[in-house]
Amino acid sequence: MTGTLILLLAGVAAVAAGELLIRVFVQWRPRGIDPHACRLAEPPDLGFEFTPDNTFCHHYPRPRVRGGPWKQCYRINALGIRDRDDIAPSPEPGTVRLVCIGDSTTFGEGVAEGQSWPRRLEHYLRSAAGPGGNKIEVINAGVAGYDLEKKLAFYRERCLGLNPHAVILGYTLNDPQRLIAPRINSDGMLGSGGIPAWQGCRQLAKTHSALGSWGAHRWSELFGGPRLLPTYGERSPDWIRAREQLRAFNTLSLEGGVMPLVAILPAPFRLDGHHPYQPIYRILESFLENEGIAHANLFPAIRGQRKRKMIICSCDFHYSAAAYDRFAAALNRELDSRKPFRELLRRPA
Repeated sequence: MTGTLILLLAGVAAVAAGELLIRVFVQWRPRGIDPHACRLAEPPDLGFEFTPDNTFCHHYPRPRVRGGPWKQCYRINALGIRDRDDIAPSPEPGTVRLVCIGDSTTFGEGVAEGQSWPRRLEHYLRSAAGPGGNKIEVINAGVAGYDLEKKLAFYRERCLGLNPHAVILGYTLNDPQRLIAPRINSDGMLGSGGIPAWQGCRQLAKTHSALGSWGAHRWSELFGGPRLLPTYGERSPDWIRAREQLRAFNTLSLEGGVMPLVAILPAPFRLDGHHPYQPIYRILESFLENEGIAHANLFPAIRGQRKRKMIICSCDFHYSAAAYDRFAAALNRELDSRKPFRELLRRPA
């Protein structure tokens, strides 16, 4: 019993020392978030949504990429998206409307609203259209935390009613993995319901512990690619379901007269020849090609770049404004290279 107690105390001391080391020398803290950013959604297939007509902030305490504590605030409009307040139900005559659906990487986690890739894409498209062309309107309908199933539901329930001419699905590599049923905690924060106790402890450590948050990031960087690859196995239930959802996205768009494009948003790890997610890109692109679904892999847009310039800070691996701008520029070139999109975007007003 004494030996067990000694081992237990030694373990607690080691964890405490690791926590202190990460906080003091690595200057790492878990990101903070204002409460009441989200609410449970009425359509059950959405699960949750941003609280409309609301502003919330994320707080970053002294990450290494930026020199001091900072915060990024997000204004959510009446439609429950991070965009302008004056979005009409239908585009005005002479206006081409694109809707971008996705998760936090489309929403623009960690950057100003004007630095998200949908907003930068709007800038590039408007510049290419020139003064004699259509007005281009790009709507950012990304919702942080959505998996592929919820992205499709949000598109069907909320975005098709905006009568877009084209839609871009921001696809992230963990999209096939279903989110646990959401719930709102007593402090107004979004949480997960119905999960095993060990997963709850892991989530608690990632949220409140510098050591837990740092360890989760390092684990994703070192082992995320190989661990995610089985999700894309031919018989994987997640990948089977994701393929059906991608087909449904394409069919739903075309039947509604909307031109679809899948933008594959890469993982921001080891952006060189040793990038561990290349096999997943090949599987995904092969499927989309065989199905005739227009797509663009955005990894080449950040290949060879320094990771610290492509992420918002050392304690959060969401993309930086520089990376989002590269994605937007690559998408602008991709749309211009495809005749149906080029004719839509460049036709005279």
